Amino acid sequence: MRAKPLILLVIALGCGMIAAVGVSKAVMNNGDATPTVEATTEIFVAVQDLKNGAKITADAVKLEKWPNSRLPEGAITQLEVLEQKFTNQQIFAGEPILERKLSDSLDSFSTQIPPGYRVFDIPGSSGYIKPGDHVDVVGTFKLDMGKAETKTVLRNIEVFGINGITSRDSEISSNQVNFQLLVKESQLEALTLAHEMGELRLSLRPFGEDRESDTDNGRPFLDWIDRSAKKEVLTSQPVPEPVFQMNPIVDEKKEILVITPEGITRYEYSEEDSIPRMVIEQGANDAAAAATPVKRWGTPPKANVYSGYAGYAPTYPTSAPAPVTPPSDDGAPVQEVAE
Repeated sequence: MRAKPLILLVIALGCGMIAAVGVSKAVMNNGDATPTVEATTEIFVAVQDLKNGAKITADAVKLEKWPNSRLPEGAITQLEVLEQKFTNQQIFAGEPILERKLSDSLDSFSTQIPPGYRVFDIPGSSGYIKPGDHVDVVGTFKLDMGKAETKTVLRNIEVFGINGITSRDSEISSNQVNFQLLVKESQLEALTLAHEMGELRLSLRPFGEDRESDTDNGRPFLDWIDRSAKKEVLTSQPVPEPVFQMNPIVDEKKEILVITPEGITRYEYSEEDSIPRMVIEQGANDAAAAATPVKRWGTPPKANVYSGYAGYAPTYPTSAPAPVTPPSDDGAPVQEVAE
């Protein structure tokens, strides 16, 4: 029984010695080998969050060593490459600055727009019109009773780009495109109103007809809109129905006065009467006048003496002639002396 434990102890000691020898050899081999270090490259990373459209400045970035095995494609290593660059998307702090996340200020729409100008989009069809050409903006509008009219909205407008492309050498793949027009602030009102009211088209101007004097601000178009709006308001008001009023026909009377020693008789007639009619008027106390068709004015005649009408004295005799006195011996008429 004692021999068996002794044998087991000897075997354990032998295995331990073998393991110790193996470990010592491994340690000696590692000590002789030189550790390998991975190569790195310094790239620019953001030190703060950069919003979309932010300009890259020296204090917004720093150089940081990155292992070549994990180096992102398009990483920027030269500060000159970052000059005059803008972000086209948001970049977070610690993130590498990549070329595809930057835009050149010379190719940016906002940096190319001159002061006092705006870019306005108009849909259309691509073809012979290219960026840099000058066009007239023409529209078709329906204002007066649904009648379509064509008016020129703006003249001599520069095509700033097509589908966001400002280069004349670029190929436009789509037929339906958006034209970016470069317009002044004073032209924006007319162009916006025309775009909302009707369909706009671009008419290409000949080469060389791009003088500043040929450009208008849309005032003629706005004046035409004002005149048409006032005309439409007037025509839209209800027209009152004509009122026919029958005016009473006045039978204008005319009169004839017949003056005689017995008095004055008045006759009336009109255009419809063929024969004058004698007028009979009754006075307040003249009962006899109602029985006779004679109308007398003034004081009733006495002793057949007519006093005249309206101060007119008749020249014809109104009584018997006075007796004739025979002349005296000397030829002079004899005068009778009243007693």
